Amino acid sequence: MKKIYQFVSLTVLVVFLGFSSVTYTSCERDDAALGCDTLKCLNFGVCQKGVCSCPTGYDGYDCGVALADKFISNSWAAQETVIGSDNGALINTTSSYNIRTRPGYTATSFFIDSVNGDNYKSNVLCEIKSPTTFEVAPGFTPINNPTGYQIMGGTGNIDTIGTDKMSGMYYRRVTDVFGTHTDTLQFTFTQN
Repeated sequence: MKKIYQFVSLTVLVVFLGFSSVTYTSCERDDAALGCDTLKCLNFGVCQKGVCSCPTGYDGYDCGVALADKFISNSWAAQETVIGSDNGALINTTSSYNIRTRPGYTATSFFIDSVNGDNYKSNVLCEIKSPTTFEVAPGFTPINNPTGYQIMGGTGNIDTIGTDKMSGMYYRRVTDVFGTHTDTLQFTFTQN
């Protein structure tokens, strides 16, 4: 009787383990069937059902495109127009100059150099908010004129087709021969 009891107990244990392994393996995700066997996500992206889920700052089918890269160029032709000001004489004045953009400290930032064609007005920080939009960080003051010029923020976007044009607006406070005034400027940067 003892042998029959051991045999039944062993049979129950084997059957239980067999069902458990079938149940466990049927709940596992099969990445190969979902297309993740050949897709390698870069920059710490994660493959889910054959599609890379990219970390902030990266885009593309394999997360291989840094968003900041399309905002970076050694030469942009800048044109800006004052569309609002405390000094009415400045409204509708237009200026043209060249700027450059370069990588920021993070994958979602870049710097604008030579604002208003002035090399001292460099290191203007911009934060990328989406694949096509960015914000101009407030608080920029140039080292040669810390109290007479300040960028108070702004927004912009890059075109979605050729990524060779950016446009938007920013706000500045200036102390100059006209006194202290706050201006709203609309800008367009076209890649040279």
